[in-house]
Amino acid sequence: MFDRTIVHQAPDHIRAEITVTEKRAPTDDSVRLLREMEAKAKAEVIKAVAINDNLFNGVIHTVFDALSYRTTVRLVYSMNGKKHTTDYHIDDSRSLDDSIAGLIYAVARDIAIEILRKPISDAMKANHGIFGSTK
Repeated sequence: MFDRTIVHQAPDHIRAEITVTEKRAPTDDSVRLLREMEAKAKAEVIKAVAINDNLFNGVIHTVFDALSYRTTVRLVYSMNGKKHTTDYHIDDSRSLDDSIAGLIYAVARDIAIEILRKPISDAMKANHGIFGSTK
């Protein structure tokens, strides 16, 4: 059954052309370029969703972060000629109604702080004996 012997002679050299691709880790420059591109993309998206009426002008931008598995909602708005930003983080486990209520609360808090900071500061300075230090 196994009474045959086969001898195969291979050539002593092979001609081949090999292309080597170098894969490098990101450098500081490439990371900087990536951040610039991301910033430009965010600016374009911010232009896309606009809120305009007589009292309040702004845009809403949402970004899903896969690493933390949560969504960041950024509201950029203009009030009294000043630009303000409110960031709110939404966990995936929260309901849509809870998320909306939380965002509204965060924006209302930032607006209240902006509106009331000066009058409260003035009242505290005028009545420093009652309110104590204004630091």
